[in-house]
Amino acid sequence: MEQKFNCSSVDFNADLILNDGNLDVKLSGRLDTINATTLLALYREIADKNSLTKISVDCDGTEYVASAGLRVMLMMFKAVGKENFSIKNINENVREIMEVTGFDNIFDI
Repeated sequence: MEQKFNCSSVDFNADLILNDGNLDVKLSGRLDTINATTLLALYREIADKNSLTKISVDCDGTEYVASAGLRVMLMMFKAVGKENFSIKNINENVREIMEVTGFDNIFDI
């Protein structure tokens, strides 16, 4: 059964869809420290109540990711492992942030 979740602010939106242990996360806008805290709370709520087997993060429209946002992605990554975690549609700004912080060595981007 598909379940839909959302967290948003003036400059950020996250749509999360859970279906049979697969969590699809669509991010857009600025994943700054404040928005990352909100996203983390929602992710923890979902993860605490469900057995997650695969997580896919779609960054289409994501303009910026702060270190707190990278931390949320890392927590998702660790929850399901490298084989079951993916990030797609990363623009050059977000790619550069991941390269500078070394996250490009963790995530397949």
